[in-house]
Amino acid sequence: MKGGVDTWVALPEFPFDAPNPISIGYYVDRAMEDLVKHGFTGDNVLLAGHSLGGVFAQHYANTHTDKIKGLILMGSVLERKNHKINEEG
Repeated sequence: MKGGVDTWVALPEFPFDAPNPISIGYYVDRAMEDLVKHGFTGDNVLLAGHSLGGVFAQHYANTHTDKIKGLILMGSVLERKNHKINEEG
C-alpha cells in the first residue's frame, strides 16, 4: 500500500487462556519470534492487554522498554505506580 502503514499482530497463547506474571515474558518473546520469522523487521512494538492481562502487560512493558514502545489497556486498570508524567508527557 503506497503511503500506508503495515500492521503486524501476534497473539500469545497462554495455558487455559490465563496469563501469569511469571511466564508472560516467555510467551511475548515467542510471539515476537513468530513475527520476525514471518518477515517483521520493525522496532515499534505495542503491547496490548485485557483485564488481568493488562495488569501483567504493564509490568512487562516497564521492564522491557528496549522492546516495547507503547501499551494499550483494554478493560484493565492503570496500576498506581504507573500514574506519573515524565519529561515526554
